[in-house]
Amino acid sequence: YFSTLEAMTNRKQGQMTDPNAAGEVSETRRRADAKKEAKDYRMPLFQIAGLEDNTWVSWPITEADDPRLATFNYWRRYNNMDVPEFSYNDKYESGLVSDETCYLGDDERFLLHKWRTKDEGGQFLYELLLAKRMPHALDLRSIRYAWDFMKHFQRSAEGELIYTE
Repeated sequence: YFSTLEAMTNRKQGQMTDPNAAGEVSETRRRADAKKEAKDYRMPLFQIAGLEDNTWVSWPITEADDPRLATFNYWRRYNNMDVPEFSYNDKYESGLVSDETCYLGDDERFLLHKWRTKDEGGQFLYELLLAKRMPHALDLRSIRYAWDFMKHFQRSAEGELIYTE
């Protein structure tokens, strides 16, 4: 699944709202929940955001009640990942802690956070790519990074997630 933050987090009057609040569940979340209810489903997820996309809120995330954390934690729980209590990480522009974090690009424009599932094999199933100097737009290199992640996944006829190198 390829997503921007807006796909899972609802906006209301220019403010992000808690996607867990009553009446605030997105269509993406409804679909994901239905699949999960039918089967212990895993959903690889790649999200992209700009660090200067102050359309809703600004980076870094500094408080545990930031609504973006509800979205991040939803997908982490969905994919059988640890969801520790939020602790601000001043090492990165995002304020986030992940299983693996690195910068991509010759100019290190992209900050990539990666989280592993606790399932056998411990694959990274959730990646968040944040672009420096990026307002609400898309750097075409981010599409290549998304493909580099997503191309490893496919589904069997029975809906099982298959990872290939």
